[in-house]
Amino acid sequence: MESQNTITQPTKGFIVFKSNLTTTSTTPVAKNPIVEDFKKDLRDAEFFKLDNKTVDELKDFLPQNLRGDEIASAFHLYSRGVKALDLAKNAKASSFLKEGERETLYNTAYLIEVLENANIPEIPRPEALYEANFKPELAIYESPFAIAPQPNQVSFEKRSSFLEPILQEAQGRAADFARDKLKNIATKAIKSGGEKLLSQGSKVVAETALKIGTKAATTVAGKAAGTAIGAALGTAIPIPILGQALGAAVGFLSEKLLKPILKGIKKLLSVVTGEKDTRKQLAYLGLTGMVIGLGIGSLPLIAVSGAVGLGSLALITSGAVVATGIFASVSAAVAAFLSISFMAILGPILIGIFVVPITVALILFIINSGAFVTPYGGYDIAPPGALENLYIEVIKEPNPEGPFANNQTQTITYTITIRARQGTLTNISFTYECEVFADYDRDCPTTPDLRNIRAGPSSQTPQSYPTFQAATPIIISTDDPYVITYEVVYRGGSFNDSLVIDTFIVNADAPNAPGQEASAAASIIFGTPPTGCFEVSDNAALWPGTYRTNMERAVNTLVSQHSAFAAKVCSGGGRVNLCYDPIAVDAWGWHTHDARCDIRFDNTSNTGVSGGLSNPNNALFILTHESSHHLQFVMGSLQVAYEDLIGRRAELPFCTDGRGDNMPTEAFAEMNALYVQVPSYWCGGTFQSRYPIHYDFAERCVFSASPDCSP
Repeated sequence: MESQNTITQPTKGFIVFKSNLTTTSTTPVAKNPIVEDFKKDLRDAEFFKLDNKTVDELKDFLPQNLRGDEIASAFHLYSRGVKALDLAKNAKASSFLKEGERETLYNTAYLIEVLENANIPEIPRPEALYEANFKPELAIYESPFAIAPQPNQVSFEKRSSFLEPILQEAQGRAADFARDKLKNIATKAIKSGGEKLLSQGSKVVAETALKIGTKAATTVAGKAAGTAIGAALGTAIPIPILGQALGAAVGFLSEKLLKPILKGIKKLLSVVTGEKDTRKQLAYLGLTGMVIGLGIGSLPLIAVSGAVGLGSLALITSGAVVATGIFASVSAAVAAFLSISFMAILGPILIGIFVVPITVALILFIINSGAFVTPYGGYDIAPPGALENLYIEVIKEPNPEGPFANNQTQTITYTITIRARQGTLTNISFTYECEVFADYDRDCPTTPDLRNIRAGPSSQTPQSYPTFQAATPIIISTDDPYVITYEVVYRGGSFNDSLVIDTFIVNADAPNAPGQEASAAASIIFGTPPTGCFEVSDNAALWPGTYRTNMERAVNTLVSQHSAFAAKVCSGGGRVNLCYDPIAVDAWGWHTHDARCDIRFDNTSNTGVSGGLSNPNNALFILTHESSHHLQFVMGSLQVAYEDLIGRRAELPFCTDGRGDNMPTEAFAEMNALYVQVPSYWCGGTFQSRYPIHYDFAERCVFSASPDCSP
């Protein structure tokens, strides 16, 4: 018998706020420096709070029952484009919230409204954040476990009578600096925006009847266990939450809203399964529907049935089916499934029949529902040594730009501008390179088709030179760029269906920085060069010249030198659009798997490190990594085979990505990228010598026309 002193612990839960973009940029959008600084400070500090004295001084402008955490929460949600009134209305309409939890969100909404009305230069205008986040729509849902902060979402942990944000107080000098800066901004913003709301009225107060001022809290609650949870789950993948969230939702609906209908279904399933437990009945029903979906090839049926089945299994196993890896989840799911008495006899047979199909379906569902990025060492960790040159800038422009039809003679004039960024350049040398990408061998034009080389400081009349070496100046000063022009004649019929990439490299010594190198490239397209299903597209923003050239080079290299891999990526049919989208991308690359922009790119990571597109090797590396995420969707069996690979965990993490085996989908993509091209921040040696098991698997399975994917 259970002791009368036994205390039933409440089930922990979390509330997730996700801002979903509703538009994409069709024209180049300049980054707003105030927005970028604001977001960077929040990334560096993550969590901050005002001291008790400051809160007491500002109490006339604050909610009466303020705890203190709401200030940091408001800053984070505001930075993601969330509007105050939207949050208040969503909180009011969310029936799963308790009164105290809803009050926490009302407080947060009011503080966002304060930020919207603050008139200080450090706070971005709400419309700027709304546009920068692609006009997001706010969604609030329950989750069985927390999600670490992501670019478009924030989680809160349910406490006894309030919500606590899953935000961790970052450490280090940068964090301390950002935290102090944010405290100062918050103090000024609350006074500025609060005074305005007191004079003109608050829409949030009108919507929620929230009480402001006179009795604002004089003590600010400190961080509790939520911080530790945020740290522990810092690398969790949010997508598997959907299965459990849906499972929990199914449980709620079955008990509260659909009870009369489900009562009859429950009786029927009880006869079929021999089970009285509703969760097991739903698991049986969901996984049966999933198998039917596999049989008829219906991905929606697989996804919905799998979510219901595995969500119910998550409830059976008290959360064993969680984001600990695809196979761990499936193992727990199968174990719970086989606990159903009706299935116990058929257990050994069902393991052989269901494990692999369910795993493939899960991977497809997860990849279809989510997006992947290419950061070094995890989210928000910048790759070392991948900076653009700080001393030399080289710009190259062709005129006309093309593209051109086949069988036509074209004369292209190239203009190269070389600037000294931080002091006069000396000991200068030039290198000219040209390469033709086609299904046949072809050399680039040379003299006499490479002609009319003219060069000189921009302030002077250019002179004619026979070669680039002869045009090399003694110095290039910071206030007088050096300009070179030349012509190239492409004879009709000689370059049909080709991509010609023309590169100019500058080596020079800068003050206190000898041996500097910078380059620029331009591409010319004739007809239809070999690009497979890839298309460098302007669907998000216009590609800058050198970035476009390096991405086109990467596409042609991948298609021509790794044709089996490219064929697998393209096996899903349709175009794989490659978009330049610096506003949306945080870490060089992002696979979103939508028709308009399948993969999005930026040259600069969210921590300010450049080189993702300006470096040709990095462009090829990123393209391969993100294409691997597309491959996971169209050929999920390769991911399954990779996760079965014997010995792979012993080689992880890669030196280019510190996440280890907690994200096997990222490890798979990183493996393929390293097989094709190591990035500029490579750790030395060869991929084969450092990671022989991964190299062997990539070569015989992923990159082979006759794949052997055995473990």
